[in-house]
Amino acid sequence: MALREHRSTLVVFAACIAAQFLPLLNVLGYEYSMFVGAVVTLLTIPHAVRCGDAREGSWWITLRDSARRPLGWVGLALVVSLLNMARVRNCEPGTGLIYLGLFGLGALPMALATGLLASKLGGRRRWVFAYGVVFASVASTLGTLALQPAIVAYDTFFGYYAGSIYDESLISVLPHVTYRGWSLLWCALVVSTLEFSRSGKRFEVKRMLWIAAAIAALFGFRGDLGLDRSRAYVIEDLGGLAETEHFEIHYDLAYFDARAVELLISDHEARYAELAEFWETEPALPLRSFVYGSQARKGDLMGGRRTLVAKVWLGEMHITWRGLGDELLAHEMAHLFLREDGYGPLRLSSRGGLLPIMALVEGAATSAAWGATELDYHHWAAAIYAIDRGEDITDLLGPTGFWSRYSRLAYTLTGSFGRWLIDERGPQSFRAAYRRGDFVGAYGQTLPELLEEWRAFLGTLELTDGQLETARYRYDRATLFGRLCARSIATRFDQGQEFIVGGRTDDARACFEGILEDDPNNIGYRLTIAETYARMGLREDALRHARQVAASEGAGRSSIDRATELLADWAWTDGDFEFALITYEELLSRAGTEGSRRRLLAKTQAIAERAQFPLAEQAVRRTLVDRPAAGSAAAAAELGWAAATEGSTLARYLALLRMEDDGRSPLYGDVFASVSMERLQPPQRRRVLESRAMHLTRRGSAEACEAWNEVQRAALPGSSLSATAEMWRGRCARGTLPPPS
Repeated sequence: MALREHRSTLVVFAACIAAQFLPLLNVLGYEYSMFVGAVVTLLTIPHAVRCGDAREGSWWITLRDSARRPLGWVGLALVVSLLNMARVRNCEPGTGLIYLGLFGLGALPMALATGLLASKLGGRRRWVFAYGVVFASVASTLGTLALQPAIVAYDTFFGYYAGSIYDESLISVLPHVTYRGWSLLWCALVVSTLEFSRSGKRFEVKRMLWIAAAIAALFGFRGDLGLDRSRAYVIEDLGGLAETEHFEIHYDLAYFDARAVELLISDHEARYAELAEFWETEPALPLRSFVYGSQARKGDLMGGRRTLVAKVWLGEMHITWRGLGDELLAHEMAHLFLREDGYGPLRLSSRGGLLPIMALVEGAATSAAWGATELDYHHWAAAIYAIDRGEDITDLLGPTGFWSRYSRLAYTLTGSFGRWLIDERGPQSFRAAYRRGDFVGAYGQTLPELLEEWRAFLGTLELTDGQLETARYRYDRATLFGRLCARSIATRFDQGQEFIVGGRTDDARACFEGILEDDPNNIGYRLTIAETYARMGLREDALRHARQVAASEGAGRSSIDRATELLADWAWTDGDFEFALITYEELLSRAGTEGSRRRLLAKTQAIAERAQFPLAEQAVRRTLVDRPAAGSAAAAAELGWAAATEGSTLARYLALLRMEDDGRSPLYGDVFASVSMERLQPPQRRRVLESRAMHLTRRGSAEACEAWNEVQRAALPGSSLSATAEMWRGRCARGTLPPPS
């Protein structure tokens, strides 16, 4: 027995050493703790069986004695990780220690209990029982992930499955502690039952009853405690239900009023009609949509805060809805339309029915949704290759190729390629290739041949220097696997945002400064934190970090420009109008996106016209630089007052945009009528036209269709505005606009 235990110790040591050379496992954190828990669990069960076989006397004493060596294994894993800190930086070793306690030590009680119970059975049955329990636990967990809304789940032996890699931050520790407490109670119940079978003492019966009562209480509140997220629990907590011809929509009753529900239903049915036309097919069964009121609610109920999910094999999607025309609704619904074209139990594009070809799965949905920020996916893809950030689509189609790349880049390239294939060769051929990734069978051409034609198409698209610089900033980011302390930093970013909302400024600053201390050379982090400080009104902190970014040799042009704009903002606030104006004009000359141009135009105009419109200058500064805490309503009121008092077109223009969020504002039409379109620059005019069209659409006005025609005539080719206008014009043609309010 001693030789076996020594061999087990060597296995733990070798496994932990190997882990130090793998991404995410090489720091003391969630992933390493899960890894240690899995290794120790698989070794602890046979160890506990052998201890049970050699038992003499109380099962409680046997539990204590059998725990010593597994505890040593976890300690060995900790020592290996701590020693590796001399080679690889650990950002939060204290938090990592907590995770090792939860997922390393926390795995031991049930592993020990299972082994001891198996030893009671004796003979060969004990091994079948022991590993059968482990298999059943894993199968149950996978079943939960497959059949329930949740994309996160707990497992008795192997800890916590954190779901999508796009939700990089982890949930709070409390649910983990609660779950491990539940596991400990189960262990105690098993051992108490074994001891009663040996001693027959009445005290053990009482103990068993108390433990069972505690387990039952936790089970009864498992949803509220975050331990279980069943479909029934989610449906009940959301509270709202709308059934249509094609959908069963469960919506967050607390977040949607009657008009919002009308618009939600309209958007679902309109997207359905668009996708049926785009794919030339329809789902065989009605679809189920779960619509959460916020990211936080979605995280609480199904585990994914940022990640929207389509469980294609179930015909359901889980989303947050940002309003009419939301691209993300189209993206998730597009997955469901391809259910019959998928292969295997998951009904996805796959090899052998088991390995999803995620580049095709996500590329197909992106190509169908086809909405983007500033530029469409074709133009962004062309920019990616122009700045040498491009990936070979052949590599992305590999088993891990898609997940191992930065998600925004992978979605953009595969979406552009998929859309080109569909536009050039039709949806039927694409759906044939989608099933198993067989391009030769679907198109009669090899993948490299198709890619060459697609790249030639991208080469015909025109891009400005500003757009290329924006692309450098937009797509220059490592994946979760390639960033220093990615989980820790993402979690602290979220904690910092929560502290801001709660008014805990010092705690938020501590989070952000800790991030920069751990990764001081990360320009993206520093710039984001500088902009966050600016919104919080922390002038000195924002200036300090903005200056560092602006002076950094490793920063790209776009990052430097954003930092420089922050410095100009503070100069404007201090009354240094000349420096601010010169800086804004210089930045405007090389702005890469419509949004940047509009913002910089407004700032330069406000300063240049301050002598004529002093109230407007102050209102614009407060709106674009100070960002009043009262939000859009307060900003719109101040801008409206400045416009009414001084007649400033700029103030009216910005007031109009601040009113856009409220589609039922009675003043919107009057403000629009008072805006002098001739005095606005082209980017501003386009934005006003879009705002008016969206306002009319939300109201269900008959004038909306002509408004979108006007937007399309004004939009730049290849812009996201052009794609948006085309989508709404299609809805006009199909008669799927929202009903009148």
